[in-house]
Amino acid sequence: MAFTSGITGFEAILETYTNCIIYNHWTWYWTWITILLTFLASRWFYRWFREDFSNTESNLL
Repeated sequence: MAFTSGITGFEAILETYTNCIIYNHWTWYWTWITILLTFLASRWFYRWFREDFSNTESNLL
């Protein structure tokens, strides 16, 4: 979750102090949720591809 928070924090700073990012109906928590879900999905796919589902409950996060 540290990577997700870092990316979201950087985006929030860019949105607040520059005109590089301008959102109409988007907030920082939507960014955080979508990045987190993307990271979790890519980790799940990697583990599925490598057939490494020995202990799924403790290794999800």
